[in-house]
Amino acid sequence: MTIRKLRTARDNQQWMLDLALNMRGRVQNFERDDWETPKRAHNYRMLPKMWRDKAEHDEALGKQAQAQGFNATACAHYDHAVEGYRMAQHPIFYDDNPVKLELCAKLDEMVDRRSEVAPYPIERVEVPFDDGKTISCLLHLLPDRRKAPCVIYVPGMDQTKEAYPKAVGNPAIACGMHMISMDGPGQGNSNIQKIRAVGDAYERAGAAVMDYLQTRDEIDNDRIGIYGISMGSYWSLRLASYDHRAAALASGVACFYPNNTIFTQSSPRFKQQ
Repeated sequence: MTIRKLRTARDNQQWMLDLALNMRGRVQNFERDDWETPKRAHNYRMLPKMWRDKAEHDEALGKQAQAQGFNATACAHYDHAVEGYRMAQHPIFYDDNPVKLELCAKLDEMVDRRSEVAPYPIERVEVPFDDGKTISCLLHLLPDRRKAPCVIYVPGMDQTKEAYPKAVGNPAIACGMHMISMDGPGQGNSNIQKIRAVGDAYERAGAAVMDYLQTRDEIDNDRIGIYGISMGSYWSLRLASYDHRAAALASGVACFYPNNTIFTQSSPRFKQQ
């Protein structure tokens, strides 16, 4: 009998994560009352299929609305489809996994379809980085593309550039600002390219995004801010201390506690990913 080798010591706690997911409908922050999953999952391995089913449903609704000329409705459905495919690919923690790559391709497709019906321009940006690789970003621009402040969104550990902002109800647009969301090292397309969150990689990636923004006529270079969520609160602080061009910094759902908390006391998911 072959015994599967565990990737991390916390993998032997998988049964606890499966139990908590089944009982609470969540993979983290189990004390919250709201369910995170679209329907009940018996174990963690069910999540990619479950989220894919939800994403395909939203994709079909978006395509139907777009075909009928209801762009606002289509945009809302594509927002949901983007989130569904993003959540579907995330629990697959292996390089070059064909299912993960397929789900990421669908995620890209939904982002592009959403851009066709969004109420403002959304551009794909590839910022040059180490060894010919790139930091993938989504640049959300004001409808009139006027010169205005810009916010760099730094995602959390289990997020990607597609997680925030949504095209519907984008708070930056409502406040008269542009926003750029980045796949930092260890996130999204950077992870696909094997750009890892080691050493000062995240700071250098953020600085590269800052360099790019300096080249855009729409961006007020003196008013570039940084906004980080969850683990992004930690990376955003490191970025701001590394590159002093940011005019402001805000963070939420802060991760300022010792690594021991998140990696040995919180959900096993954090150590696995």
